[in-house]
Amino acid sequence: MTDLATNFEAQPTIDLGAPATAAAPPPPLITEQEVLLGSAAALAAPTVGRRSLRLAVRALFTSSRPEGVPRHYPTHYSFIEDAAMAREMYRL
Repeated sequence: MTDLATNFEAQPTIDLGAPATAAAPPPPLITEQEVLLGSAAALAAPTVGRRSLRLAVRALFTSSRPEGVPRHYPTHYSFIEDAAMAREMYRL
């Protein structure tokens, strides 16, 4: 095993007289137009929050009660009214 590790006779030789050939560049994975389109979508200006401002002002001037809740009115019985009036008239 040490013979293989120290054997320097099998080194590759480089021919300096051969012309260098440039390798063709690989085809692009994404085109320039696709890059510009993706950049435009990512860097788009945020929309102005006018709706949230309008809702905040509206919340200041409206009540916090839900609209559909009926108000509680005490019931008015006429026989109780008649009895109360009769008692008051008797006390006079």
